[in-house]
Amino acid sequence: MRSAWGTVLALGFFLVSGCNPASNPSASGQAETNNPSGGPASGQSLDPLTALGTGPIFPVDVGDQWTYNSYSSVGNGPSSLPTPVVLQVVSVNQTTAGTEAKLKLAEESIAKDLQTWIISSNQLIQLSEGVKGVRYAPKQVLAVLPLREGNRTNWIGTGQTPSGQIGFMKIVNTVGHVQLVDTGLGPMEAVPIVSSTAFYWNKHPSVAEATLFLKPGSGIVRYSIVIHYQGKEFHNLLELKNRTIKQS
Repeated sequence: MRSAWGTVLALGFFLVSGCNPASNPSASGQAETNNPSGGPASGQSLDPLTALGTGPIFPVDVGDQWTYNSYSSVGNGPSSLPTPVVLQVVSVNQTTAGTEAKLKLAEESIAKDLQTWIISSNQLIQLSEGVKGVRYAPKQVLAVLPLREGNRTNWIGTGQTPSGQIGFMKIVNTVGHVQLVDTGLGPMEAVPIVSSTAFYWNKHPSVAEATLFLKPGSGIVRYSIVIHYQGKEFHNLLELKNRTIKQS
């Protein structure tokens, strides 16, 4: 397993996740969104301008960066010593779809992951990930904005899987309840997006379960993932250590 997000991310930073692969994926391959509780009135709105502080749910200005401590382990074994990794916004462009941002995840100044995101007024979208910029087909809608507890997005398509290989995936992302989480900057209230990804790793059905914690004005403050592969569990945790954000 490679260290940090280079193994597990897609930001889906990033993100991915856990049902069995569909034997007959939809012909359109388009993402679907729904509220599993039955209607918008049943969820709690988490408007990024009023909940948990002010600022965009995912701030992206050129030069913004986040430093995390990365911990990894296998099964119930001991956790590794912390490895610092840095996520940095390297370019930003305004498009008709929203703000398109390219981010680089690096360990000891060596790029481990390159990701492209679109942040619009109503969606958080990931277009690509991996050092070679492998695109998701179709684009992956991580969440509908403003965040609402219980809202879910379903995605079926191809891209870089949590194993680092390119292949078919089925991903379900669900917005959870606001939680108080530990960070290197002290406890923070953040909104979890729980992702479950089904994929194949060396032709073996595998599952990844991840939780991404977002705090308005601060971005991603914590990320954890466990990959289930042939009876083993591979764990990775990213905990915010420091950040430099122009809008904060």
